[in-house]
Amino acid sequence: MFTHTEGIYAAAKNFGGDSLQAWADDIAQSAKPALWFTLLDPAGAEGAPTMEPPVGSSYVGGRPDVTADFVWPTQDEKPLTFLFQVDARPLLPYRLAVFAGEPNELGGHHVAYFDPEAPTERRDYPANTFLSEWFMDPEFFERYHPVIPHQGLDIPRWSSEAHDQLMDILQARLTEEDDEFEDLYEDFRLMAEPDGEAIIRVGGYHAGIGFDSAADAVDKLGGAVSDWRHLVTLDSTRDMCIGDAGYFQVLRRDLDGATFAGTESS
Repeated sequence: MFTHTEGIYAAAKNFGGDSLQAWADDIAQSAKPALWFTLLDPAGAEGAPTMEPPVGSSYVGGRPDVTADFVWPTQDEKPLTFLFQVDARPLLPYRLAVFAGEPNELGGHHVAYFDPEAPTERRDYPANTFLSEWFMDPEFFERYHPVIPHQGLDIPRWSSEAHDQLMDILQARLTEEDDEFEDLYEDFRLMAEPDGEAIIRVGGYHAGIGFDSAADAVDKLGGAVSDWRHLVTLDSTRDMCIGDAGYFQVLRRDLDGATFAGTESS
């Protein structure tokens, strides 16, 4: 992981080849703070603990911790499924709780923002919750999977406007043509990830598979691509698959807090 920009410079120096060292300044300047969460016990659904985690802690699956006035979100009158909750401090002053149904359709997701210090209660599920077939292993969310935070720096991801802009800058610094320079950058970008299998990421950069998901948000909800920021992503793991090893991603618009969500896979 890159916990500070000095780590980016050190990694570029030790990565091998002259290109990364020439790019170090540009990559470091692009870095954004992010929080990754890895599974406390990566054994999966069958190996998940039977004891409930503490109220207000960070975990995937199980039942959410909500305030007394919380109204369970619905899509077409069907209750959404609770996916996960994470304490996003110090990156954001909230505990996020994320719900989903058919996330690629209107009303198919909900993000709740709770004061981490506010009293909350563990809420039982409504009887008829549903979840999109994009989530190939829905039983994963029936049990609690505690997660551990890792704070660091994220750098632009394919496919996004930020990634394209950085690639233009890096390519201009090449002393000779290199058709594989984007692959070199991607190998370097993976060094920003924590050791172990990260299942959740808050902040940093959004990603897209073949297109910029922020452009999709603009098409659906308006604004400019630059208005939309990455809020949180739930990624596939060894024991929980979203589509074809894809992810569920939520973007947030700075102006009014509107959110846009989608599932993507290769």
